[in-house]
Amino acid sequence: MLQEYLLHNKEHVVLRLLLFLQNEGEDFSYVIAFFIGTAACLYQCYLFVYCTGWRNMKSFLTFGLICLCNMYLYELRNLWQIFFHVTVGAFSTLQIRIRQPQGKSPDYNV
Repeated sequence: MLQEYLLHNKEHVVLRLLLFLQNEGEDFSYVIAFFIGTAACLYQCYLFVYCTGWRNMKSFLTFGLICLCNMYLYELRNLWQIFFHVTVGAFSTLQIRIRQPQGKSPDYNV
């Protein structure tokens, strides 16, 4: 009711602008959550390809970040999309955990 009054009353331009920015802020937070989730997925790909220190812990924390981002974006995605992203993140974490770095061959320096 208050928002309708402010939107229809032309004298309160500043208040309308503040309401607009508040709504834009919510949309902007969804954009940030989407990009953080995307960056977490790309970081899991990096962890899978390159051997780094604390790789297992980083992959579990990245999976947790993927789950948190999907929980935040719950209103914008359907159940299949959430299930897909969480399942792919879990599978990637499992593959990072299982994968062992390749050793050097015995005749490496020859």
